[in-house]
Amino acid sequence: MRVGWSIAGLFVLALLVLQPAGIAWGHDQHEPAGAQGQKQAGSGEAGEAASTRRDEDVVAGEDRQPGRDWVEEKTGDRIPLDITLRDEEGQPVSLDSLIDKPTLLLPVYYYCAGSCSRNLANLASSLGRMKSIPGKEFRAIAFSFNDREKTEDARRARKNFLKLAGGDFPEQEWRFLTGDRDSIAVLTGAMGYRFEESDDGMFIHPSALVVVSSEGRIIRYVYGDFIPGDLDMAVVDAARNTPSLSVKRLLDICFGSDPDANKGTFQVVKLVVLAIFAVAIAAILLRARKKNAKAVRGNDAKE
Repeated sequence: MRVGWSIAGLFVLALLVLQPAGIAWGHDQHEPAGAQGQKQAGSGEAGEAASTRRDEDVVAGEDRQPGRDWVEEKTGDRIPLDITLRDEEGQPVSLDSLIDKPTLLLPVYYYCAGSCSRNLANLASSLGRMKSIPGKEFRAIAFSFNDREKTEDARRARKNFLKLAGGDFPEQEWRFLTGDRDSIAVLTGAMGYRFEESDDGMFIHPSALVVVSSEGRIIRYVYGDFIPGDLDMAVVDAARNTPSLSVKRLLDICFGSDPDANKGTFQVVKLVVLAIFAVAIAAILLRARKKNAKAVRGNDAKE
């Protein structure tokens, strides 16, 4: 019976993993992050403006090959703290003035209704449940890698997601920034974070945040759901200025609206999961067979 339940559990787990949740093909409808299921006032106009004001593709990195590494970990390197971005009020702010303690850096774009909204929501939930004290032991910064997004986009996202972090979370300890193309390219390049704008104005990008020390040294990369315990450990390591192993969970890639161009990636994920599933089933059956053989030998001995 235990074997049956184990196999059934693995089967259900495989089904959950194989559905395209870890790889988001979704159409980003240019709604503000956090506005899924409800429209924000003025979001239609902002979304239309964002979709019409297209320049050349924004690409952190030169290659556009499918299947490339979207995150090149640069643990131990330092990000340039002299970069100037803009805060929620449109005022210029240097990273040097913000990163004076362990800091969580999350690249997003605010009009992404796909994984960016999930990333911000997951981070908001975790910030409210971390043991580390915001303002004293760490700070969080979300910044848009879409240079067309403006102050009002950052301000709207901040209003939405600070609520999810809980009323006790100090608003000055989670900043939402925007920047020009050059500043964004320098920062994301230093982080090893790659993204690409597709022809329809949406972005292909990974879901990952970087934890840096007060000196701007990259301490750890965190992927997945940004679990509070993972973030707390990264903050502790950042306080010690000690780089550590990244938390490698299933890397969520938010693709644009063309799933056919990315079927190869998802097929690889499916094959890997199926292989693991097959090995697990074989191990369970082998163990059950050995137990049955042992029980038979025991009964024969008694007789």
